[in-house]
Amino acid sequence: MDSAGVNRVAVSLLVFGSLLLSGCFHAGVRPRSADVLDAGQVSAGVNLTLATLEGAQVKTADGEEFSGFSGMRSMMHPLVAIYAAALDSQGYVRVGFADGAEAGVLFGYQELGAEVRAAVLDEDRGDGLSMAASAGATWRPFMDMKTPHFRAGVDLSSRFKRVIPIWGLYATFGPETHAVALPSDIKEECDGFGSPGCGEFGPQSHFLYTRREFRLQSTMGMSVRFADGHAGTWEPRRIRGHRLTFGVVPYASLWSDSTKFECVECRMAEGDFRSDFGMHITVAYDYFPEDELLDD
Repeated sequence: MDSAGVNRVAVSLLVFGSLLLSGCFHAGVRPRSADVLDAGQVSAGVNLTLATLEGAQVKTADGEEFSGFSGMRSMMHPLVAIYAAALDSQGYVRVGFADGAEAGVLFGYQELGAEVRAAVLDEDRGDGLSMAASAGATWRPFMDMKTPHFRAGVDLSSRFKRVIPIWGLYATFGPETHAVALPSDIKEECDGFGSPGCGEFGPQSHFLYTRREFRLQSTMGMSVRFADGHAGTWEPRRIRGHRLTFGVVPYASLWSDSTKFECVECRMAEGDFRSDFGMHITVAYDYFPEDELLDD
């Protein structure tokens, strides 16, 4: 099988695998290069959120105040948290409908969406760097707030042989969910493995907040392109489109509406919540159609 056939098989397996692995993931922004497909090209990938770091302040109905970190996996048994991280992913497929313009779909068990993206600057056309503008929307059918989630922004990147530094800036609006673990004097006591409040099969007792937010989000990271062959040999090495991207997505919540409150496996009737800043840590694998000679 030639390299083109291998790449077609890789894309097919990646699309199928991402459908199997896509989980309860917020289809928000992710670090990615500004390389945009040309007409007829296809790209696919899977993005995994390794962790979310978010400070939160909570005030209970009786006036008690406490601070903590918002994040569902931090409240789970370590073995379950590892499993949850494996499912906390998002699949995506992009198709070029014109040179420098593409449309894509995003999918997860609790969220579906679509986006369009267009090249503003393109290194392949002689520009010093690549820049792409995009807009998209997603829908979360199982969330109490059944309103769309919108996003728009730009991506910037520049290729340096096998490495691609990445930066982007996005504005997003839509429903967001926050989970905050309870202090020991409020939460339900764990009466044994698997009982309420223990967290072996899910998060322990926690506050759950859902609200619509307007966020400003930045994407920063680095994409590494795989090359075939071996360095130091006479045979030339080529980059054929397989990429691994590591990144962070810091965000600031600039506005939010009234909060829907739920106390899971606890006795509190209501509580106030505040969280203004946070960050996602992500890793992604994707295929981008390219065949470039690598000059070692």
